[in-house]
Amino acid sequence: MSQPETLGSVVPALVGDALDLLYRRYPATGQGGAAGAPLGQLLEAFWLQSEARLEAGPEPARVVRQLACVGGTIFARALQAQPNVVVLSEVDPFAARAGRRRPEFAPTDLLYLAELATGSVDDVVREEVFCAGVRAARAAYERQGVRLIVRAHSHTRYCSAREWSSRPGVTELLARDMPVRVLTLVRHPLDSWLALNANGWVHFQPATLEEYARRYLVFLDQPRAGQSVRYEDFIGDPDGVLRRVCDGLDLAFNPAWRDLIGAIRLTGASGRGGDVIAPRPRQPVPDAIAAQAGASPSYDQICARLGYDPDPARAPLPASGLTHSGA
Repeated sequence: MSQPETLGSVVPALVGDALDLLYRRYPATGQGGAAGAPLGQLLEAFWLQSEARLEAGPEPARVVRQLACVGGTIFARALQAQPNVVVLSEVDPFAARAGRRRPEFAPTDLLYLAELATGSVDDVVREEVFCAGVRAARAAYERQGVRLIVRAHSHTRYCSAREWSSRPGVTELLARDMPVRVLTLVRHPLDSWLALNANGWVHFQPATLEEYARRYLVFLDQPRAGQSVRYEDFIGDPDGVLRRVCDGLDLAFNPAWRDLIGAIRLTGASGRGGDVIAPRPRQPVPDAIAAQAGASPSYDQICARLGYDPDPARAPLPASGLTHSGA
């Protein structure tokens, strides 16, 4: 295979040659293959699929966007349990790690090692290293028929002290080189805000629900936010929502995915943990946070937009179903 050629461009020709050989060697009515279909017929169907794949263009990268504490790890594990899927979990090339007291052993993390050695790494270098790594991984997986999902750690961009607009997001970086399919996972903002406070992960000022909701809205309003799904819908109907998500991301659906999820480990899992996917009661709402919820216009805007009940005393009560928007 010459350098400019890709697997997608040569498969139709190879299958066509195989079909010619089969039709010359065996009668067209010869039986075989799955469910009694002639082998030539099966190969012809494969040829048509490969032609359609070639016309559709390059295999896209899939991106799942989320803020912290929205159930992203259990959702990503469910995606990893689908056929021929690889999830790169919690990705952000601009997340600094070198400020920790004791250096970590990370022999494959070039950006971290460069940050340790020099104290900082230029954002342009971070972009180039990250994009080159994803391109190489995507190309290798495409040759194997594997779909790549990048789970972006969007929380680092939108909910830290650094201004979010000072660097591009993961989706924007990948879209410069390749087609992308994007899904945005959301959760009731009060529940994610309670979890952030419980974990000590509020890294912006002012540390209020209104400021968090303002940042949440910016996250929702990004132009490549793609398909959106509520965490509450997922835990209420895991099979139905996951099947629709797979359709939207052009993934095969595995009806037995629950049998695999217990063996899948990804970074994250900051919440209540476990492999059971089911609704759980809301954490207790302190009076101070309940008061903030009653006085936050951005919080009300998110709840109205995503179909949540803003009252802290009631359940989230989202309307069922998946939404498709730029949210």
